[in-house]
Amino acid sequence: MLNDKEAEFYNHRADIELKLKQRDEAIQDYGKAIILDPAESEYVNNRSLAYREVKMYELALNDATNAVQMDLKNAFFLANRGYIYYCLKQYDEAVEDQLNVLDLEGVENDDYYFLSLSLGKRGEFDAAVGFMLTPISFNPEDTEYRFTRAEFAVQAGLPSTDLAYKKRQGEIALEDVNICLESGDFPDERAQLLYVRANAYLCLQQFSKAETDINSALEISPKDKFYLKSRKLIRKMAKISGDK
Repeated sequence: MLNDKEAEFYNHRADIELKLKQRDEAIQDYGKAIILDPAESEYVNNRSLAYREVKMYELALNDATNAVQMDLKNAFFLANRGYIYYCLKQYDEAVEDQLNVLDLEGVENDDYYFLSLSLGKRGEFDAAVGFMLTPISFNPEDTEYRFTRAEFAVQAGLPSTDLAYKKRQGEIALEDVNICLESGDFPDERAQLLYVRANAYLCLQQFSKAETDINSALEISPKDKFYLKSRKLIRKMAKISGDK
């Protein structure tokens, strides 16, 4: 019992240290709590989070895995491990954990968001767009969610030969990008938003609007190779369609 109380003290102190960005001290105190009460899965997961903050992902993964094994039904623990896998670029493992999180109690909107990010890294853009529907439905004004979905929507739509599908993805991206631009939340990423909107217009075969946006993006970042490549594609598609 005495050990439990002392472990709680170290865990609480570590929580405070982590909030103060005293990460090394937090890691040490979480370690002391674990030694005193090794059966407490929360302490193990907390140290994993601290390791994550200092980008010591292998150590974070080890603790996260131990925490998950100690409490298989804890969505927070599993989500933490899924995110660590994402940071380690182990996207298959990340997706597996993140999908399993959705079957547990305590699922949060960010769980869908991070799953979408992992799916995007695997090139599964259609699925990534689909999983963004839930967090946006609950938080329609969250521009970070919308920016992410817009990027995935154009990546899903552009290569498709299904014109109806391409148009639908363009409409999703256009709505999301316009909300992001109107919000003013991304002053340093205006060029990227214009680039995404240009690709949304390309999906919609609105070539003059697409070129206007990509030219505006190039005014901000004139040497960006992706923007230059996009302008060439827009002009090529406009020529093929006969839209001069």
